[in-house]
Amino acid sequence: MPPLNLHWRVLGRPVKPVSFGIAFAMLAIFAANVDDLGILDGSQWGDFLGGMAIAVAILFITGWGLNSQHLTEWALIGAFWVFSVRFWLILFIAKDHGIGEPAWLDLAFMMIAGGSYLLEKLDSLGVTPERGGRWTRQ
Repeated sequence: MPPLNLHWRVLGRPVKPVSFGIAFAMLAIFAANVDDLGILDGSQWGDFLGGMAIAVAILFITGWGLNSQHLTEWALIGAFWVFSVRFWLILFIAKDHGIGEPAWLDLAFMMIAGGSYLLEKLDSLGVTPERGGRWTRQ
């Protein structure tokens, strides 16, 4: 099986486009909930979810900055959680808006984050224990 990382590097760290994309989505969820925009309309759940989303985005950025595979995996689990909770909140709290595009996008991103976590865990060439969970350089 080929390595699951791209061979491109920025500042000596692998480029992980799915993780970068999910981190950007976390920032978008944070911004929408802080400004009381979007489908959750400034509810307390929306504020809580926005706080969790910015924490996950910071975890993604920190994991990439520290070159840490383990932090990236935790960030993917966190993103899976944020998208899952947002999906169910839209279904139960914001149901007067109908089950539309936001719910289906959250379901899709939930599958992307969960699947990416599994790919990161199964990449036997991406992490070596002797490097303390840091990405290998190929």
